[in-house]
Amino acid sequence: MLLKRLLKPNRTSAAFERLIQSELSILLENLGSLNLEKTVIACSGGGDSTALLIAVRQQFPKLQVTAAYFNHAIRDDKSTKEEENFVAKIAADLGVNFVTSTSTEELKSEEDARIARYRWLAEICERVGAEICMTGHHANDQAETVLLNILRGTGSTGMSGMLASTSWPVENLSNTQHPTLLRPLLKLWRDDIEAYLRDLRVEPRVDQSNHDARYLRNKLRIMSVPHLKDINPRVENHLVALAADTRSDDEFLMSAARTWLNETMNYGQLLDQAVQGEIKIPRTNRSGLSIVPKPIFTRILKIVISDLGLKVSRSQIETAYSICGRANAGVSITGGEIRTERAWFIVSRTALS
Repeated sequence: MLLKRLLKPNRTSAAFERLIQSELSILLENLGSLNLEKTVIACSGGGDSTALLIAVRQQFPKLQVTAAYFNHAIRDDKSTKEEENFVAKIAADLGVNFVTSTSTEELKSEEDARIARYRWLAEICERVGAEICMTGHHANDQAETVLLNILRGTGSTGMSGMLASTSWPVENLSNTQHPTLLRPLLKLWRDDIEAYLRDLRVEPRVDQSNHDARYLRNKLRIMSVPHLKDINPRVENHLVALAADTRSDDEFLMSAARTWLNETMNYGQLLDQAVQGEIKIPRTNRSGLSIVPKPIFTRILKIVISDLGLKVSRSQIETAYSICGRANAGVSITGGEIRTERAWFIVSRTALS
């Protein structure tokens, strides 16, 4: 039985598990208002999610864990069935629950697959009463994410990469409650994970589609990152460090933006306007929005846009900043508009006809 072997980890595997225990304890402590008795762990049978499932079970034996395997119905039935059986066997040996499902939609892209998977995971969390879901994203994934976002064109949010603890990344179609997403492996590297599994003599499944360079993320991992490492072997470390530094700066600036909103215009009360679909911000007084530095302006606008349930692109933020200094100007955004009046900067939702 696998479980008997896992109960006696060697020094190396025990050190890995202590790292997971420490990181997860910090994350859970910061989520004290949530029900921490149950969790769902997304497990594909690959090395990262398998290592996460085993380590969490070993270090948190009282936590009620559900291992969740999602079949995207993109690859051949034989390989996905082997993965499903592998995860089911690991779950049984560890004494945790196991659930699985196959997509009934035609998933045409990586993004379609990601959305379908997260929506299903949210449904599973609702079904088992878990307010937390964990995934096996690690430091190599973080480096790839930052690089991918840079290539696509991004600001500070994209350069910040993934968070170890974050709100649910996709909207759900039903009234399913959104769990909190945790990534306890985010500070660990693929080499650490593979060494842990070797020590336990656990051989994870290999998803052959991860070697298909037609997918952009795969192309980065297979082709781009190795070339960049030829130039600088520590490029992944630098990308991860860039994400951490950018996130720290972004959090500071976001805090400053919220302080400006609260001190300048008592924003908490102003949010009542959001229910009516419009928020008016003073533009021309001595502390008005027109004299706010651009980094703070950008985050003020993002806060207001979010509170109105709207979205704004980077180019629209640039246009909004350029018109803030003059009256009677405007820019359309998806589902709404930004406009200026003599004394006001106004963000509003478009009235439904």
